[in-house]
Amino acid sequence: MLSAIGAALLVCALVVNILHRSGYRVMICLIVILSTAVHTHFFYNDVSFSYYGTAAIANLCVILFLSLASKSPLATSIQIINLAGIIVSMVGYVMYETYQEAHAYNAMAFSLIIIEFLRLIVRTSNDRIHDVCEDDRLHHGLSVDGNISNSTNTSRCK
Repeated sequence: MLSAIGAALLVCALVVNILHRSGYRVMICLIVILSTAVHTHFFYNDVSFSYYGTAAIANLCVILFLSLASKSPLATSIQIINLAGIIVSMVGYVMYETYQEAHAYNAMAFSLIIIEFLRLIVRTSNDRIHDVCEDDRLHHGLSVDGNISNSTNTSRCK
């Protein structure tokens, strides 16, 4: 149930970002969805370390792929959320091994899913600056003949 809700929220975030035509945000959504889908498809019914460990590995993959793909404020936020996901997975594993009920783990994991969804949807002021800079680089960085233009950059983009 938890992964179905999480998958639905991530796909919703993907659709919203596609509609806003934000390429790097779509890429970040796809990275998160892909790692979540692989973990959910192959390890959803497993128990013990094979579930909690692969959940942590999926979070680690998101962190690593985002560090290679984007240096945006959104990517940094998603990396922090996935770092918290690794910690939650390890707490879940300890709870499993000590025969504790999974209610606390489920609540923490669901909270991270909601936070990740909201972060993928909501744009902060730093995101807006980054969006404008990405738009400038993608649409205005090249002149008509394909050469990089030498116009003076007076914006906040670096």
